[in-house]
Amino acid sequence: MSLQPEPPIFYTGDTLTMGGDGTASLGPSHGPQEPFVLNSSGSDPVYGCRTSGTLVDGSVDTHEATTALEHQGEEKHSVSPLNSINEYTVSGTAPSEYVTRYGHSVHLLDPVGVHDMEERVKEAEKTRMSRTMSAGDLELQPQEASGHANPFHDGNFDLAGFIEHQLDTQRANSGRELPSMGLAFKNLTVTGYGLGATLSVDVGTVLTLPFRLVGMITDFIKRPTKGILHDVTGCVKPGEMLLVLGRPGSGCTTLLRSLASYRDGYRSIEGKVTYDGFDHKMIEGPLRGEVVYSPEDDVHFPTLTVKDTLAFAVSSRTPSSEFRGTFKDKGNRKEFTKLFREAIATILGLRHTYNTIVGNSYVRGVSGGERKRVSIGETLASRASILMFDNSSRGLDASTALEFVQSLRIATDVANATTISSIYQAGDGITKTFDKVALLYRGHCIYFGPVGLAVDHFKSIGYLPYDRQTMSDFLVAVTDPTARQINPDFTEVPQTPEEMAAAFRMSKIGQANIAEVDAYMAEMENKSHDEMLAHMNMTRGQRTRRVSKKSMYMLSWPQQIRLAIKRRAQISVGDWQTAVILSGSVIFVSLIMGSAYYQMADDSQAMFSRSGVLFFALLYNIFSAMAEVPANYQQRPIVIRHKRFAMLRPAADSLANVLLDIPTRFMPMTLFNIILYFMSGLSVDAGKFFIFFWLVLLATFTMVTLFRAIASLFRSEAFATMIAGIIVLDVGMYTGFAIPRPSMPVWWRWLSYCNPVSFAFEILLTNEFRGKVMSCTPEEMIPPGAAVANQVCPVLGNRPGTMLIDPSSYLDIKYGYEWSNAHRNVGIIIGFFIFNIIVYMVASEFQRDPASGTVMIFKRGKVSKRELKSLVSNPEHVQDNGQQSTAVEQKENRTDDALAVSDEVFSWRNINYDVSIKGKPRRLLDNVSGFVAPGKMTALMGESGAGKTTLLNVLAQRVDVGVITGDFLVNGRPLPKSFQADTGYCQQQDVHMTEQTVREALQFSAMLRQPRETPKEERLAYVETVIELLEMQSFADAIVGNVGEGLNVEQRKRLTIGVELAAKPKLLLFLDEPTSGLDAQGAWSIVRFLKKLATEGQAILCTIHQPSGELFNQFDRLMLLQKGGRTAYFGDLGPNSRTLIDYFEKRSGVRCDENANPAEYILEVIGAGATATTDKNWFQLFRESELYVELQRELDAIDGRKLNEEHDAATASQLNREYAQPFMVQLISCTRRMFLSYWRNPSYICAKLMLNIIGGLFIGSTFWGKGNEFSQAGLQNKLFASFMTLVVSTSLAQQLQPEFLRQRDLFETREGPSKLYNWLVFLLSQLIVEIPWNLLGGTLFWIPWYYMVQFGHESERTGLSWVFYMLFQLWYCTFALALAAISPNGLVASVLFSTAFSFIVTFCGVVQPPPQMPYFWRSWMFHLSPFKYFVEGMLSNTASDQVVVCSSDELNTVIPPQGMSCDAHMGGYTNSLNQPLSPGHGYYTTGPAGECQFCPVNSVADYMRSIKMNPSYRDRDIGIIFGYIGFNILLYFALYYVARVFKWKNIKTKKRDSKQDKEVKIPANEPVSKDIKQ
Repeated sequence: MSLQPEPPIFYTGDTLTMGGDGTASLGPSHGPQEPFVLNSSGSDPVYGCRTSGTLVDGSVDTHEATTALEHQGEEKHSVSPLNSINEYTVSGTAPSEYVTRYGHSVHLLDPVGVHDMEERVKEAEKTRMSRTMSAGDLELQPQEASGHANPFHDGNFDLAGFIEHQLDTQRANSGRELPSMGLAFKNLTVTGYGLGATLSVDVGTVLTLPFRLVGMITDFIKRPTKGILHDVTGCVKPGEMLLVLGRPGSGCTTLLRSLASYRDGYRSIEGKVTYDGFDHKMIEGPLRGEVVYSPEDDVHFPTLTVKDTLAFAVSSRTPSSEFRGTFKDKGNRKEFTKLFREAIATILGLRHTYNTIVGNSYVRGVSGGERKRVSIGETLASRASILMFDNSSRGLDASTALEFVQSLRIATDVANATTISSIYQAGDGITKTFDKVALLYRGHCIYFGPVGLAVDHFKSIGYLPYDRQTMSDFLVAVTDPTARQINPDFTEVPQTPEEMAAAFRMSKIGQANIAEVDAYMAEMENKSHDEMLAHMNMTRGQRTRRVSKKSMYMLSWPQQIRLAIKRRAQISVGDWQTAVILSGSVIFVSLIMGSAYYQMADDSQAMFSRSGVLFFALLYNIFSAMAEVPANYQQRPIVIRHKRFAMLRPAADSLANVLLDIPTRFMPMTLFNIILYFMSGLSVDAGKFFIFFWLVLLATFTMVTLFRAIASLFRSEAFATMIAGIIVLDVGMYTGFAIPRPSMPVWWRWLSYCNPVSFAFEILLTNEFRGKVMSCTPEEMIPPGAAVANQVCPVLGNRPGTMLIDPSSYLDIKYGYEWSNAHRNVGIIIGFFIFNIIVYMVASEFQRDPASGTVMIFKRGKVSKRELKSLVSNPEHVQDNGQQSTAVEQKENRTDDALAVSDEVFSWRNINYDVSIKGKPRRLLDNVSGFVAPGKMTALMGESGAGKTTLLNVLAQRVDVGVITGDFLVNGRPLPKSFQADTGYCQQQDVHMTEQTVREALQFSAMLRQPRETPKEERLAYVETVIELLEMQSFADAIVGNVGEGLNVEQRKRLTIGVELAAKPKLLLFLDEPTSGLDAQGAWSIVRFLKKLATEGQAILCTIHQPSGELFNQFDRLMLLQKGGRTAYFGDLGPNSRTLIDYFEKRSGVRCDENANPAEYILEVIGAGATATTDKNWFQLFRESELYVELQRELDAIDGRKLNEEHDAATASQLNREYAQPFMVQLISCTRRMFLSYWRNPSYICAKLMLNIIGGLFIGSTFWGKGNEFSQAGLQNKLFASFMTLVVSTSLAQQLQPEFLRQRDLFETREGPSKLYNWLVFLLSQLIVEIPWNLLGGTLFWIPWYYMVQFGHESERTGLSWVFYMLFQLWYCTFALALAAISPNGLVASVLFSTAFSFIVTFCGVVQPPPQMPYFWRSWMFHLSPFKYFVEGMLSNTASDQVVVCSSDELNTVIPPQGMSCDAHMGGYTNSLNQPLSPGHGYYTTGPAGECQFCPVNSVADYMRSIKMNPSYRDRDIGIIFGYIGFNILLYFALYYVARVFKWKNIKTKKRDSKQDKEVKIPANEPVSKDIKQ
């Protein structure tokens, strides 16, 4: 678009002025001016010519002069210093009407309504001043705005009318205006730590940490600092809009964040910043909601619908009743929320997405552009005085972006707000809507002033715009040494950031800017204390009652909690599948455990079983609660953002999370408790049942809050998971079941008092046994056959000479428990619960934004520290004087030999795509036909949500839901098996393995996707070609990383394209928004390269949102989609888009100016945009045009190719390959990459190893020396020392599964559909890479565990013990992967593993002795539990040959008959300790008084046989365990195939077809293909 349009003639009402340079001056008036153009060229409207308030070039004019304060009657008596500059022209005019390029209102197509609205805005202050301030005066009541100002009314919505209605309501009810707020900043300087780049950290780096500790301490003390912003000065007054421009890395985001007072992550923010007289501490305090910043990334709760997301934002910022206007006499809060939500959704075009979840990169939801609009809507809902947007047009089409900015213009003017926005690709229509522009260059402000003067300023210092270059493109280009054009007539031109900043400060505009800032700051500083207090009181007056004066929030604590509970409930409803799985798992476990302990008898045999069932009732729910850790980290950025928007206090959200747990967990927990309690045969007593019921609930809630508190305390998820795993170990060992409190080691006994579950276990156990009369069975009495008076029941708490057992004595002797402690214990648990909630709430308030800056990470060993500093010193990584541009051109000229493409044509005909949304069919693509020819670059355009990405996914065969009909052909033939491998697809989301370098990612793609016949050296050489062509040399060895730590947006986009180009797709290259998120120069570089590929014969289909005119003309052909996925145009663009323009001019009656942007013109004509409409059916017009006839003729010709050609054997073989490389090549490459990924992921690997080390030390020290104890308690300690090694797997699986899911998301989102490698390869590589790390971790666990417990030093025993534990590592690893393979997310994977673990453990024979199991389970499940063989093998290996000698308190006293010795009385049943052992019968000794003392166990082997285990089966168990590991591996593959690979919909296709034909309306004149794809 030209920067120097033809001079129009303006009539302002005061003077008619024509500038000699083609500009019209403002005239002397400071009031509203309404210039217009007399169009004498004809009656037709002209796109690009000013009618009713637009400029010649079609853009909406800027508004520096007026309108911002007129509706308040605040006359500007002094002229701004900037207004005194003579060059202040054209863009300084101020239309009071907001129009499109056709002269129509953007939001109100009713001119009468617009006129009335404008008149009311101008007269508002006069009317208010003349009103009588009496309560009964009807004039004081808010005036009913135009019906169009109500978003619920039919017709076009008037944003200005809606805002004015709100202002009228506020004026009438409060008697005064709401205070506005501007900001000024002087010498703003921001610094950060580090160089902006660092070397990568891997496992080796961590292991060598001790050797580098001194150097690290020195580096930390002398941390280098970097300047991010340097002496930026400017101001933005109420009613003004500031556009921030600059290349990526220039400091735009830092400027916005620092002005928004987001100070996290910076070393210092210096200089003076004032917000209408307030400092940043007030903004961070009670005025936080008045200044908001919308980041570039769109992060929302993915399972929350668009409607609920917006409703929450509006509700959280809903003011008190006197500030609410609802078009009703008494508008309550609910009515206002609905109205405001509807208004935001209407202006952003989101009403049709209300019932669709927002989604994210991995959860299917609204489109990327619609998700960006949701972010914008959330920001607008804040009703802040100062709004800041970071690249807010990213992902929006040109029409929607323009409408959004024009909506900001209206809101800024009418509401007297202050708006600041950074935009990367801004057309002139967008740029000139702003009042001021700030241009940053490496942190230096090289321009800050009126938009209309920016171009002339840079012309004056020696820069020239290119022909048809837009204003913003020119401004950004002057900061790029390879893109700017220097005027040859100038001898000295400032080129460095410092020189350009100095030149600006010395210019008239720079001096005027400083003068204006000084004057505005002085004005704000001169405000009296009463004025400041009045401002604060008016702001506080909007808040509801009972809100503290120091609070930043609009709502009171109870209101925030209610709102947060409502949102959490909506999130759960959106993720109902997870809730169903969790509830189902709880019920499943209760049924299994209840049946395992089915109807326990009231005798001695069930005493241990009762302890076991009560313990596991607590333990399972604790395992499930641990899944809260990863969930907390996923939502953290959203909670922090809502705090900064002053919407919701994080503590209120935390408390709401806890409170919502009560109803959501209550129903499944109720079923769990009822089923388990009554199936297992616990005491049938109402009092005991309800104590059990509420205690299990209380203990579960307590542990849930504990894990949430841990997650809120730590920034690292891996570290928090490790801490949670240690807590699970603590609960498992120090609750009192595995190790009774009297037997606990002294040094760890305090842990049982820090464990709330131990107090719950005491209550449950004493509750169950209190008042219960229990007895031995006759078979258990020792010795058998004797009189009862001369027998004993071999159970603690027995009464010698009777069959009775005293349960209270049993609990006291074994556990040290008493029922009298119950009330105390309940209080302690409640105390833990409240303490955890407080920690959770407080820690949530202090959480910091994890992404506060971007740091590039280079591969260690590839870049030295000296090279690192040199790279950072030039953050743009470019060569000066155009050397890089020349080098690239030279390299491009050498691509002819490297690029091998096909001459085949991909075509599609009559494509329909139908999906079901909430049970209702919806057509996303409607009879779409087209083709992509080799050597042609086809643009796919349409508004956001029109179906562009959907069409690309369908064409690329990447859709696995819904019903697709139509034909997909290559040269008239069905798609070959190699289609996806022969095509490249650059997705809109830049999804890559974070641990790879750029070069490694490209090499991986080239090695696996280029034909196997291509030599390896040639493939690697082509990678270097791609690196140079995409100008990635400077960061080729940089790690991809995550957001904030790795590549920036532009670099990621280049990598996304490079990965596909490295594959050399010979058939077709799909690109979805390749320029989204890039600045104009970056976008031009990408499109220039694509054009070069097309010139070499590559077929390209590319969606694009906001192309400039020059960018758009690089394409050869256009497919234009309208709402509903209908084709509005398919055909050639023609020279300078003339063919396209002629087509639309002929049918629309709207002419396009020769300097206008054709892309914006066609989108405007077809009614694209959030609120735009059209009276023409462009779909039908296209079907009736010659273009459609030509399209059908071309498609018929392409179909005819199949009759004229045959493939040779080699080509046919390649086309029949689904993957370019054979299976083993895929496996070796993927496995090598996975090992590299793990090595560079020290947070995961080190957390895994540390958990093993700490677990081994913890369990080993707990059972210190128990291997040398030969008492009955020592036997139990040996058993549980072995058993507890198995419990560690729950925590280890909690670490392993999220890592697998992260890799699975990468595979299923990009690498799998691109046919890089087979799903079997993915699963195998994940399994192979886990094995050595698990063996290493297991060894680090086993060493302290084995030697601290002191099982023995014999080499065979030691070696076999290690073998058993390594086998267990393999078992849990394969089992955890199998369950993760079918899980939709980490929460479900964690719960599934906990459920399966509980199921397996229940039947292993440790917690429930096999003789006590029901016959059904004992007959098969006991023998099927893998843990049975682990326990059997490990116990028989370490202790099967040991003798058990009871301690004195473990012996049972038997009173022999009068005159009979113990030998005579007991000899018939068992032997004495000094005699040979009697298997299964224990032994006896004679006491000092002649009594017999009986020990029920005489050896470990004796005990093992009592629980159906055989000590001689040790070696056999090893083979059985190998079998289980093999079964897990098969299960791993089978479950993944069934859940993620196999297409179940193919089975139901025929049944669904008839139903779909009835429900989906298909035009009668269109045939439907019998083929259904996917």
